[in-house]
Amino acid sequence: MTANHQANVKKVYKKVVFLSSSNDSWVLLLERNNYDVIRCKDIRELDTILDEQMNCICIADLTNSVFSLACITAKAMNNQHVRWVTILNKEQLEVDAVRSFISKFCSDYFLSPITDGQFIPFIKHQMGMIKITNNQAPKDPLVKLMLSGDNKKVKRLKDLVRRVISADVNIFITGEDGTKKQELARHLWHTGCRKYGRFVTLDCDLLESSSSQRDVFFHYFSLTHKADEKYKNETIYLKNIHALSQDLQLKLLEFFNYNSKPKLQLVSQNNIRFISSSSYHPDKLLNEYQFNKELFYKLNIFHLDVPSLRERSNDIKMFAQYFLELHLSKINTMAVSFSDDIEALLMSYPWPNNLIEL
Repeated sequence: MTANHQANVKKVYKKVVFLSSSNDSWVLLLERNNYDVIRCKDIRELDTILDEQMNCICIADLTNSVFSLACITAKAMNNQHVRWVTILNKEQLEVDAVRSFISKFCSDYFLSPITDGQFIPFIKHQMGMIKITNNQAPKDPLVKLMLSGDNKKVKRLKDLVRRVISADVNIFITGEDGTKKQELARHLWHTGCRKYGRFVTLDCDLLESSSSQRDVFFHYFSLTHKADEKYKNETIYLKNIHALSQDLQLKLLEFFNYNSKPKLQLVSQNNIRFISSSSYHPDKLLNEYQFNKELFYKLNIFHLDVPSLRERSNDIKMFAQYFLELHLSKINTMAVSFSDDIEALLMSYPWPNNLIEL
């Protein structure tokens, strides 16, 4: 391992997201101990923040929080790829909902007040645990199910995923709406050689309406943007690439072509890996949507196609059982399985929006 790589690894395992409406003392303490702290005071921004983080701890401060526990629980359920820790008052530990949140989502908890001698060694230990577990294959249960089964298309997808994980090339993922292409993209990043870099999502469907998404696009692909070490080994996920306008397609293509010239100190295309996804097959994308062919060929070095639920109907019960168990506490039911008539109903429905609808 080179010295630069060791430094990158060391830096990666120093990230803490702090969800708190008020308390600054622990944030300052973490920063004094050289942790990279992202402060989140608006819970609506948490998904966006955590979407770009993998090797990090998310600390939820419940001691003086304006956030509802139900809201925090929903965020934890959607972001199980990070390590959750909570800080609470002693009396909160007697609340059943709090105890349930800790047992289901948290690696540990702290009772306030916390001494410096307790807090920093604990965070250091949790970071060490993240490093150990990330040396193993990620245990994303949904992606595991997506790559399971006897269906021929699923077996082919699993084989291609296994092959492309070790290849540092641009990937193009296709599949109908709701087939969880983004989860597969994140899996490819987290299991590949760029897992120590950031995973940045750009939803091309929002570039016209969202100023923040458009700002990110031009931040990366402006020809005046100078090279910076912090952008090294990043993965950019271009979601809904079919929605990218003609002018932005040309802007992205210009980025590719300009950075292929020698001695230009911009953000090198070699520093960025692109994973793109579309709900349209390449033929439709190129012919009906008139997507720029040259850009498509640069993005589509390796193609993965995610089968729909209709194409793998024998796996519907497997997915349904997974989602039932995942949401048992949220929907407040004692049901642990489906009756025969419900299974028959699930199997007979065409699921036009696939896993998201299920």
